[in-house]
Amino acid sequence: MRSPRWSWPVVNATTFGASGDLAKVFRNEEVKAPGFFSADAIPPDAALLAREAIQNAWDAAMERRRSQAPEERLPFEIRFRFFDVDGDEADALINRFGLDELEDRAARVEDRRHIGLAESDCFAELSRGGDLRLLEVKESGGGGMGGGWGTQQSKLWLAMCSTGFTPASDGRGGSFGYGKAGLIRASAIRTVIAYSCFGGLAEDNFVTRRLLGMTYWGPHEVDGKHHEGWAHYGSERGSRDEIVPAEDGEADELAAGLGLELRSAEYPEQIGTTMLLVCPTVDPADLKRAVERYWWPALEDGGELQFDVSIVNETAPETAGGLVPRPKSNPNLRPFIDAYQVATTSQDAKRDNARKHELGPHAGNKKVGDLGLVTELPGWSQPAPDDPDDLDDDEVEHRSLVALVRSPRMVVEHFEARKKAPHIRGVFVADEAVNEALRQTEPKLHDAWESTSDGSDVRPEDTAVARFVLDRIKDHVAQFSRSIRPRTPDADQLRLPEWDRLMRLLLRGLARGRQSPPQAGPRPFTIEPGQRLTEAPDGRLELSGTAKIGFSAHHDHVVDPRDEVEVAIRCGFVAEDRRSDLLEIEIDAPRGFGRDPERPDIFMGRLEAGQEVVFEYSCEPYEPDWTVELTVDADFVSAGAEQRSGFTRRDP
Repeated sequence: MRSPRWSWPVVNATTFGASGDLAKVFRNEEVKAPGFFSADAIPPDAALLAREAIQNAWDAAMERRRSQAPEERLPFEIRFRFFDVDGDEADALINRFGLDELEDRAARVEDRRHIGLAESDCFAELSRGGDLRLLEVKESGGGGMGGGWGTQQSKLWLAMCSTGFTPASDGRGGSFGYGKAGLIRASAIRTVIAYSCFGGLAEDNFVTRRLLGMTYWGPHEVDGKHHEGWAHYGSERGSRDEIVPAEDGEADELAAGLGLELRSAEYPEQIGTTMLLVCPTVDPADLKRAVERYWWPALEDGGELQFDVSIVNETAPETAGGLVPRPKSNPNLRPFIDAYQVATTSQDAKRDNARKHELGPHAGNKKVGDLGLVTELPGWSQPAPDDPDDLDDDEVEHRSLVALVRSPRMVVEHFEARKKAPHIRGVFVADEAVNEALRQTEPKLHDAWESTSDGSDVRPEDTAVARFVLDRIKDHVAQFSRSIRPRTPDADQLRLPEWDRLMRLLLRGLARGRQSPPQAGPRPFTIEPGQRLTEAPDGRLELSGTAKIGFSAHHDHVVDPRDEVEVAIRCGFVAEDRRSDLLEIEIDAPRGFGRDPERPDIFMGRLEAGQEVVFEYSCEPYEPDWTVELTVDADFVSAGAEQRSGFTRRDP
């Protein structure tokens, strides 16, 4: 009888403990799919694998490059290979890898869901003699996972055995050590093997290869013993409770037994890591779409960055030649790629459908990044009313989206910058001066730049950078969207048949000597807008103030308990003497006035004779070269009459 391949630590209540179910770190969390992306949503496991696996490997490659001369740098390649093994080969691998041990343990657990497994998985298929499906993630030109084992400098330990332990070095994509969760979720039985090659160091006894397998289940009880859920597979050296990876020749022997191509530190191109995932949950076609969606900037710069990703599906003969990510072939991504070119290259000629903005200065940085914006009219910018992608469609809601990108050249987020049409596509490329500040604001999914601090260790100056960037993006997107909005025809070009008919009837009555229309009487209200214009720290303007409303001296109406006053305070942009979009405005209403539930911009309440009520308001900041219009309206609604008085003021 063979010795066990896997070691399961027992819970020790006298020391710190941790659950092995790391996949739950991202449980019920999905990579965002705003706007039209929601109609082509990528399964979460594929999205996380594409983002996290590539990011971890690319981080290591960039770290290695920083210590190399340009001529020494090797191309970075990462290949995802889906393949099956069957028959004797499968039996040998199951025995060598101890998968039968894992199957037996899963069968002895009372509730598989508590340890992170589904009701059924490949264990059932293997027990019937079925094929064993595997996913190999192999990188070349990377940095490998070196560092002395048993120390926190060990990259293999950080990658496989710890979580949230050490932030990555400046400029890298990851920062929290949760990248392994993307790999774990891509395995139905939560089992991953890492075989890594790196440069040997004297303090690490010149070891150049290590192999370690980990299974990540939740805490469970077997044979009366409580286990944390971690299990490790590696060298037979050391005690059962001690994690010891196989090294050098022993690592090569295990790797060969698992069907992995061997590596040697004597060849620089072989330095890197191969990961083996058992029973992948990810479809190759979905993975290809995810790579295109989140890594298209790096793929577009592939020649310059020497960055390449390929997907091989040996389980489907028709795609055995490879599923090569080609972002330009995806019509949803082409506008972003166009905007990326606008942002990152000099534009020889001005384009009506494109804009480039250099954002800055901010907090000592003359430049925080470049923003490229594009539009398409006619096209996706202004869907036709009968277009299935129209804003009123229940399935797809278009938005103005801007891809947020920093140095790893992965899309952090397709940021929703504006809801109203016409829609814009854009890309913001962060300058190296603020790359680290923006990275520090990212949550564990690295899918946003948080502009507010939650009191954690994120510095306020870092969130201030994120807030500045996001606010400026929204400003420029809104300005571009308004500039391309179809113009309203001039008054002399409008023809309203029903209005024309009513006017003819009115004029015909006047011609026959009938009574003239009633003239408007004196205003029943006095309105003082009390506006105040200030400059925000980022150079934008802020309009705020207190609007006072009371009955005027001309008001002779007897106040009835049923009477109410409606008040509306609005602030909007003005273009060619027409007010367009409204700015967001915060209003603090006086006692006795509440929002109309059906009209949220209307406040209703009672106004006594001789009384004056005060509304405090504050408009969102706007660019100083725009014109806005503040409007304060008061409507007096009584049992059978309605009177109105308004005030309008334009501000530079």
